Amino acid sequence: MKVTIVLLLGLLCQWSAPSSTPSNATSEDSVFLRIATSLDAHSRLAAALNTLAELINPTKPNSALGKYFLLDDSIVSELTNVDGTQAERIVEELTHPIYNLTAFNETSERFKLFQKLHQLINTTVIPGKEEKDEVAAIVEGWNKLKFLDLNLLKFHHHSLDNFAFSKDKAVVESKMQGAVAAVATIPTLLEAVTKGIPKIDGRHRVEEIFGDFEFLISSLKAYHENGSVDDVDVENLAELFSKSQSFGTGSRVSRMLSELGRASNFPQMLALHLKQDLDGESLRKVLNKGANLTLLKTILNPFFEVEPILLSIWNDLRSDAKTDAFKTSSDTVLRLLNLITSGGFTSESEFKASWTHLNRTVKSEIPISNDVTYFLDSFKSLFEAFDEYAEVLKKVEDLKKSKDFSTAVKGVERIETLKVEYQTKGVPPNHSYIMDMAKFEEAMETVEGVRSSLKVILDELEKINGTISAIKKKISSFSSWKSDETEKWLKQISENLRKSTDQNLLSRMSNVFKFIDSPPRSLSDFNDFTQFCSKLAEYVKTGTSKVEGLKTKLSNLKEDKYTKYLVQFNEYNVTQKFNSGAILFRLFDRVIKSSASFEAFFKNGDLLEIEIQNLNCNNSMRRGWVKKMKSTKSKFFDMKDQILKRNTFYTPESIENLMSLRWLVENLADIPNPSLRVSEWSDFAKQVKKSINTTAVTAFEASVGNIFDLNFAAHQEKCSMAYSNYKALLRFHKSILAAEKVSHLTFWDYNKNWIKIVGFCFVTILINAVIYAWTHISLERKAKESEESEELEDFNEKWEEFEKKKRGQFMGTY
Repeated sequence: MKVTIVLLLGLLCQWSAPSSTPSNATSEDSVFLRIATSLDAHSRLAAALNTLAELINPTKPNSALGKYFLLDDSIVSELTNVDGTQAERIVEELTHPIYNLTAFNETSERFKLFQKLHQLINTTVIPGKEEKDEVAAIVEGWNKLKFLDLNLLKFHHHSLDNFAFSKDKAVVESKMQGAVAAVATIPTLLEAVTKGIPKIDGRHRVEEIFGDFEFLISSLKAYHENGSVDDVDVENLAELFSKSQSFGTGSRVSRMLSELGRASNFPQMLALHLKQDLDGESLRKVLNKGANLTLLKTILNPFFEVEPILLSIWNDLRSDAKTDAFKTSSDTVLRLLNLITSGGFTSESEFKASWTHLNRTVKSEIPISNDVTYFLDSFKSLFEAFDEYAEVLKKVEDLKKSKDFSTAVKGVERIETLKVEYQTKGVPPNHSYIMDMAKFEEAMETVEGVRSSLKVILDELEKINGTISAIKKKISSFSSWKSDETEKWLKQISENLRKSTDQNLLSRMSNVFKFIDSPPRSLSDFNDFTQFCSKLAEYVKTGTSKVEGLKTKLSNLKEDKYTKYLVQFNEYNVTQKFNSGAILFRLFDRVIKSSASFEAFFKNGDLLEIEIQNLNCNNSMRRGWVKKMKSTKSKFFDMKDQILKRNTFYTPESIENLMSLRWLVENLADIPNPSLRVSEWSDFAKQVKKSINTTAVTAFEASVGNIFDLNFAAHQEKCSMAYSNYKALLRFHKSILAAEKVSHLTFWDYNKNWIKIVGFCFVTILINAVIYAWTHISLERKAKESEESEELEDFNEKWEEFEKKKRGQFMGTY
């Protein structure tokens, strides 16, 4: 209900006063930045409270450092395992010359082919009947491609060839009229011929339907032609990978070092900013309805006293870990150790047995039938026809822009120069015509250029007809391909490969070949890593003793009246959830402000895609990156749409109302993640440039430099259950306020409710006792009166009987 009310209020505020700004917002800050600022303040407060709780009542060794550093417990727990000697041993083993694995290159290539086959088999869909009918219709349309009709152009060219001087005026006039008519028709005929080349479409649709199918079959053929794998000496490789258990600790420590190198600077200004937060509007309005947070400051005083020591530990640990050289070497060690340990080989014999089994698997031969070969050849020919058709269109466009085309089109003007004066000689009908031969020859020189240009154009159009003939032949070869036999063969081979392969083995050995393909570098490349590990071991030892000193210093707080509330709150993790939320809101604010740069990036990507699609369909760059660009673009605009909606809803609201929304942080996990890494697209642009060097590539490469990474899944994962953790912070503050209030109560204030209850009970009991006594006395009185009445009646009866007897005796004596 609260969420609905807030949304309705937001919409009403937007309609009635779209330019209004919340009281706690500045005109420069967007609502996302206001939210991020508030989340940051709450995360710093939670970190300080959790760190203080861990120092007073530790849950794990060095857990206080984890809360303060904003690192997972699993990362911090490995700090104590850092050993410079062990790091040296690991690096020496990884970089030993015996692990020069160039002998395995051919085996690695065959394994990667085999692995790719399994991936393709599991993802490639054989085209259905409707799709095959669609392709057949497209190919049939291509088959209707006609030759260019050049007969009229040839006739007019012949007319120009026959145009010559004659003394007969009638002949001259007739030939001149024919020549003028011929040349005047040339532009129309040329335009009709060039426009007669149909704009046949469907290439990309054919590739969508049959591209993956053909790629799988060609991959199977390539694997077959690659030959079987040779047995190699695997002793050294087996020895290294059998040490996976002993490398386990090193792998975990390397992970810790890598995380440490990339940790945020969260602790750097924590204390300074937190002091400002405690006096700021956000925390006061949300936690205490705008009132001062005096009690919270008092509780946090011990934290502020010891925080400089924690910060010094952080600075010591991070001094060398943040250098690029260390990050690179620690990442390399982590990658190599992970590859070794993820294989899970416990002995050399186990590794050798797995290797032997894999060799038997990847040695399997794949027979290639004639139908399969014909399909591959005809599919290749079909796309050659597509490429040649594109060349035809290009030649036509070039021809239209050529000097010869321009000369032929302007031929009429030149023919007109032949209209020279004829002079009459003699008297009709015996007269004759004479003209200046020199003037005629001078005029004919201008016409000669028209004839030669038209000849060039005719020759080019004849070549285009030859290309069209080749295109029709290649298209016909694909039309005669029998799909049933090829599909039957593919299904059989795919099923055999599935049955013969142990997927678990394939997964384990995949890490082995990744190691083979990217072996370690020389020992000197890891000097920074080994030296820092030795330093870090000393830093950890010193830091641990400092933390123990802080625990001793704060031990007197164990019995403090607020400690139990600190311990209860320490079970929750507001810090990481709100810190990730703040990072996401700042990122989304940046997206809105940089929207134009991303739109330019995707627009240039669309232009580049058009050129990439004209590459060969088997080109790995074309197959993978075009799909990735479409996926990234779709997710980006979905993400943008969602964050703009949130921006509209949130803008009119105060920060305290926004913080009360259950889904403020939690629903950030539902926003599409484009998984966009600038480095990947920059590398892609350089790769494309090798094949296509056009303005589209240059523009795309330039636009990559104007965007930033959008890959925030790790932060989204931490946003779950944010509201319940935040409610724990609110409960904590209410609890300490209540405890503080109780501590200032008098005996009467503290016990007045109980006294009232006891008094009420006493009066109630007294009233009930009086009522009971009165009732009891009344009943006794009534009982006594009833008894006396019965005795009187009995006496009266007996008296009457006595009187009767007495009267009877008296009457008898007389």
